[in-house]
Amino acid sequence: MTWYDVDYPEVIGVRAKIFPERDNYRMIGSLVIAPQWLQRVPADLPALIVAEGLTMYLRPHDGHQLFRRITDHFPRGVIAFDAHNRNGHPPDEQEADPRRRHRCPALGYRRSE
Repeated sequence: MTWYDVDYPEVIGVRAKIFPERDNYRMIGSLVIAPQWLQRVPADLPALIVAEGLTMYLRPHDGHQLFRRITDHFPRGVIAFDAHNRNGHPPDEQEADPRRRHRCPALGYRRSE
């Protein structure tokens, strides 16, 4: 298994000073919505995509395109992400009421041939 971190180039630059790449750990400095970074990740195995702290910053169109590219690239896998909606509450209210804490749904998929 190889782990790939995709983040802004500036963030990857700092991260590389703290956590250098290893045989099973790679860093890709790119905007996550840019299609080119995905070509640097092999597509021959199932994938676990963790999009933590990301989806709330994407425009709906960009998010749809990103997830479509991911599911087109990998034949099968799981995408885990934290989801938010318009009815969200300020963070202090969410922490006070455990029923309103963020949840991380996981969506399994298998590309049909």
